[in-house]
Amino acid sequence: MLSKFLPKYASAYKEVFETEAGKIVLSHMMRRYNFYSPTVSADGAHRTYFNEGQRNVVLDILGMLSYTEQELRDIVRAISEEENESEF
Repeated sequence: MLSKFLPKYASAYKEVFETEAGKIVLSHMMRRYNFYSPTVSADGAHRTYFNEGQRNVVLDILGMLSYTEQELRDIVRAISEEENESEF
């Protein structure tokens, strides 16, 4: 049932996350929710599961956006440069 709605959702995700604000939020989520770092925690399995859950939300968003690896790198690089230049 969900598969028939995927094109609609993918379109909505792109509409939101391809704006400048959406790119900033996505970049922040990638850094904040363990996209670039291990999810395993010394605090135990429950923390690891929690971290992995956060990371999976980001992965799901990226999956809906269907970016190539290079497109994703370009977006992250551009946002990082802008954040370094501003007080945001």
